[in-house]
This record gives sequence, C-alpha cells and structure tokens, in this order.
Amino acid sequence: MLFGLLIVVAAINGVEPRFVSSMKAGLPIALLSLFGVSAVIWFALDALLKLALAAYCLDPVGRGDWLVMAALLVASIFPIAIAASAAMVGAGLYLWLTTENGSPLRRIAIIALALTGPLFWGPAVLALLGPEITRIETAVIASASGFRTMGNVFWAVDGQTRFVVAGACSSLANISLTLLFIATLTQLLDIPINARLVPVVVGGLAATIFINCVRIASIGHFPQALDYLHNGGGQQLFSWASL
Repeated sequence: MLFGLLIVVAAINGVEPRFVSSMKAGLPIALLSLFGVSAVIWFALDALLKLALAAYCLDPVGRGDWLVMAALLVASIFPIAIAASAAMVGAGLYLWLTTENGSPLRRIAIIALALTGPLFWGPAVLALLGPEITRIETAVIASASGFRTMGNVFWAVDGQTRFVVAGACSSLANISLTLLFIATLTQLLDIPINARLVPVVVGGLAATIFINCVRIASIGHFPQALDYLHNGGGQQLFSWASL
C-alpha cells in the first residue's frame, strides 16, 4: 500500500504547477477547469489510490522496495514537478519488473508508467521535437483545409491572417491522455491487454487527433473567433468532445 500511495504523492507533485497556475484566475474558474488538470489524470489518480488501498498487506516489502520508495519520497518532497515525474518512471519500471502479472502493484505500475506520458514524456518530446511535430500537423491540417503553409505557420482563409501551431496546440497531449485513459480503465476493471484492444486504441487515438485538427482548422476558417476557439468557450467544447 505504501508504494502505491507514494506514487500517488509523486503524481500530485507532477501536476502541482498546473494546479497553482489555475488558481491565478480565481477559485471558481479553477474549479470549472478541474484546476488545470485533465479529467483523465484525475481518473488515473483515483484509480491509483484505489489500487494502493487494495494492495494493503498483500505483498512483503523487501530491501529494494524500501530503497526505491525512499528515492521516490525524496523526489516528491521538493516542489520540483519534473523530479517527481521522472521518479515515477523509475518506480513504475521497478514495480513492473518485480511484481506478478495481475497483482495490484503490477496494475499500479502500468497506470504509473502511462501517467508519465502527459507528465514527463509528452513535455520532454515537445521540448526536443516540438517544431518537427507541429510542422507535420500543420501540413496535415492544411492538406485537408486548403490553407497555405510555411513550416508550422498557416494562413487563414482570408489569405492574410497567419497562425503559428505551437507545441501546446499539438495532438501529442491528447495522444498521451488517450493512452493513459485506456491503461487506467483496463487496470481498474482488470481487462486483459491483448490484440482485441488494438482497434480501441487506434480508434481513440484517431478520434482525439481528428478533433484537435478540426479545432485548429476552425481557427483558420474563422480567424475572427480566435479567442473563442483558442481560449474561450469553443476551446472548452472541443476539450469535452475529445474527452
């Protein structure tokens, strides 16, 4: 149980910057935005907590377990989100290698590793390959909408207004959340991960990528509604559609 609870603490530390940032707009807005944290991440945290409680006194704690838990605790004490998220990668891999298939701790490991997608790997990949990723997405959107492009910049239908597809607009965040949701749901409900899940995974990824591309294309077709589609009610509607 302690191992699972420490992973929950590390995950909460990983989303702490989003929580703090959301509070700048006031408590009502923060509540409506789930404190800047995706509902999928909250769902994963809830599943981790339930599985951690289910693992109470089921597995003996070895010396290696104590060492890994100590490292995880140290990484979670300080308000450094990247350190806690990176520690989750190591803790998840350790649990994956040292626990039995189907056990609560193995299921915790799978969710924890999937959770590092939006918390660690996604931001890291965007930091390293953001321009290349957004350039590809811009080309895909432009080919379907007829926009003129240059790199990750596209021109709206009026031919004059230009928009830059930044890393934060990439579908990569939606992809990592889709994989996290599938991982969490399968482990919480004890659904086997096998070939039968492939169409579900592909369908989920395709749907979230499509919705994000439609949102960006809508900005190009209606440039005067940029604020609504990018930051306002339109953005919230597309977020709910993706969820």
